[in-house]
Amino acid sequence: DSSATISDASLYSLAFGARADGSRGENMLIDEIQFYDTELSANEVSALYDAMPVAYSLVLSPPNGHRIPKVLGGSGDTAMLTGYDYFDWWGITEHRTWFKPTFSSLGDDSGVTSASAFAAASEAIRQNPMRQATSSDYYIDWNHFYDQLDENEIPKHMDYLRARGISAMVINSRDISDNTSIEGDWSTMFTFWKYWYSMVYYFASEYDVTMYQYRNEPHAWIDYETWESHWLVAVDAMRKAIDDVNADFGKSLEPNFCGPVCPGVYWDYSLTEPYSKSVEGSDPHGWGSLSWTKIKYDIYGNYDVNNPWNYGSYNYHRYGDAAGAESIMLQARIDIANAHNDPSPDIPLVISEYNTNTGGSFDRKELDTEDLEYGITMAQILHASGAHGPDGLGDDGGIFIFKLGSSEDTAMRMGTGNKLSYASRQGPENYGGVTRGGACFQMYASHFNGGKPLVPVSVVSGAHDERRTLAALDEEKGMVYIYGSNCSGSDTAVSIDLSALDVEVGAVASLQRVDEKNTGQVTELLTLDGSKSVSFDAPDYTAYLIKVPLSGTVPYRWEIAPSEDTTQRVSDAGNLGALPTMNVSTHHSDAAQRNAGLLRFSVEGAGNMIQALLKLSGRNIGTDPSEREILHVYAVTGEDWSEDTTLDWSNAPGLGQ
Repeated sequence: DSSATISDASLYSLAFGARADGSRGENMLIDEIQFYDTELSANEVSALYDAMPVAYSLVLSPPNGHRIPKVLGGSGDTAMLTGYDYFDWWGITEHRTWFKPTFSSLGDDSGVTSASAFAAASEAIRQNPMRQATSSDYYIDWNHFYDQLDENEIPKHMDYLRARGISAMVINSRDISDNTSIEGDWSTMFTFWKYWYSMVYYFASEYDVTMYQYRNEPHAWIDYETWESHWLVAVDAMRKAIDDVNADFGKSLEPNFCGPVCPGVYWDYSLTEPYSKSVEGSDPHGWGSLSWTKIKYDIYGNYDVNNPWNYGSYNYHRYGDAAGAESIMLQARIDIANAHNDPSPDIPLVISEYNTNTGGSFDRKELDTEDLEYGITMAQILHASGAHGPDGLGDDGGIFIFKLGSSEDTAMRMGTGNKLSYASRQGPENYGGVTRGGACFQMYASHFNGGKPLVPVSVVSGAHDERRTLAALDEEKGMVYIYGSNCSGSDTAVSIDLSALDVEVGAVASLQRVDEKNTGQVTELLTLDGSKSVSFDAPDYTAYLIKVPLSGTVPYRWEIAPSEDTTQRVSDAGNLGALPTMNVSTHHSDAAQRNAGLLRFSVEGAGNMIQALLKLSGRNIGTDPSEREILHVYAVTGEDWSEDTTLDWSNAPGLGQ
């Protein structure tokens, strides 16, 4: 009634009325509202509506048999990981490892000029794989190969990963021909075959590596026909090398050749000429669908429906926001399931470079002004990758986050490299902490890794494509993990109903946050109410992780104060003793101000603890963002020390260890 007088209270009912499911009334047209002497246009009303808190209500259901994608890796450097080791902290299970040995000039392959000669020569190698080549035969030059391993410090790198329970995906971008197909050139094919056979035989026998890539984004370097001819040779060599390793070492490894490794799925049947280096401006669309036509061809050009797959997983790269990543992932699953030949609805999808931006644009981001937006977008793409079961990446699929480590570039090392972690200015180059994107990745990686059972999440109200939630069950630790994010433009009041799960009224859940003021730390402890629900606020641009213990845990907190404390100083390794205030510092230029503080807690009698939370109060006096240092906290058990004991700084917990 345009003539009615409306009160302050009724204004919200009129202008901001919403349906029960949280959506706006699409047919509600408000041209103008007159309130006292203030007039609001329809756009202003809409803006006020969008600023109002939204009720985001969720219900969790028991696991449905699907799992979080198993592969959870990082694609980044390990050379910079001095100081505290973030590989332990991230929770990744795989690492994308680059190795590109040179070709050996030793060995005469000129006699391999036909398919039959190739078959005989390759079979002779398989009968005695470790036989060293000479100047007059065609065997593998293992001496050259091991020199290349040592020159690139590959054994050191692989031992490093193995010690942390991390598997490698080995990627090689070496071509024997840059612009010509090697199909039918049996001598050249045999040289390339030996190259891949030796590499896979070594990595599989020594480190159980089963995931391999030939060529990173090959469209930037070679024509499709050249790539395909190399790919089919590499697949044959890899498969036979793993078969031989299994026979020779009593293993049961399954080969997984990941392809086609383009910057997108690129499934387009309409493009018969998918890419040509000679055609300026052409692009690689169509590489995926065209290579799939050879998915069951052998190295001799023979097709058989019973031949093994030439892809163990369909592999591509993706940068951008969650909606785009989700759309291309779901469409890829449909395209492969409906392939013109040999459809494969269940093949794992692997995204071997996954982030919000490509490398160049990522490095140029303004850290303090863009970090929050980047971080929450990172959380959103992680949600998109994990929530779809067999319709998404699949149980055995997964992701490799791009830019995991800090750059080796000198200019970047001297500043704050905006990857997933800060690079400190203190020497030697030491990580100074994580970006908000790094914190969002860690909340996902360290809790959702290993292919945990997926817990379905239903939205009762407040549905929005930029309010996302993912949940999983950790059976080993007796926990339910709920990972959510909000960048919808509105603050959100979240309510999560866990009554269908095996949880108890009164159980204490922890809430970690990434937002404007928080970088992944626990900010609240929540208690499941009488309906087994938790409620909390999620402002705009927020990511959060809730850990809820399953039934059988003690639903109360035990607060323990430290029994001893001490401070040690790097400059003279002197112990400063127990201090009223601990001076903990990692000053970027003054070694005298690098101090480590140690607190000792006795937890005897605390029972079977589900979580231990260290609460610190203090202040960070840094002001210049480029010189701001991050406090590192380490948990060390079983150390024999007291506040009267002087510890050698070089053996301090976590520092360089």
